[in-house]
Amino acid sequence: MLLTELCSGGSVADLLKTTRLTTGQALKIFHSASVAVCHMHERKTPITHRDIKIENLLFNADGQLKLCDFGSATTQIFTPNETWSAAGRVQLEEEMQRHTTPMYRAPEFWKPIKFSLLVPNRMHGR
Repeated sequence: MLLTELCSGGSVADLLKTTRLTTGQALKIFHSASVAVCHMHERKTPITHRDIKIENLLFNADGQLKLCDFGSATTQIFTPNETWSAAGRVQLEEEMQRHTTPMYRAPEFWKPIKFSLLVPNRMHGR
């Protein structure tokens, strides 16, 4: 069980239903979300969320952004490559179907390359 604080400010999805964000507001949300992802990826055993979407980005009472819904999170690392058997590709597709939301899937889920923590780290100058 994972216990988190009450986030009474709603989600980014809720906010977008009523508000057109300024560039600054959008960048602040993106930065906060990327900091949360980097925090998970920098653990001794990195955690991959696998279902980051605007519905899973919540605001607490102080307006701070929080990442929620860790039901699909994993510490397992997938390393797809061109030599994978059909069964290996089917296994990855089954994982994607169970643990990700199709319209939010990252491009690397569709390409035969090793998933990397490099992109979020580069966003923070690391």
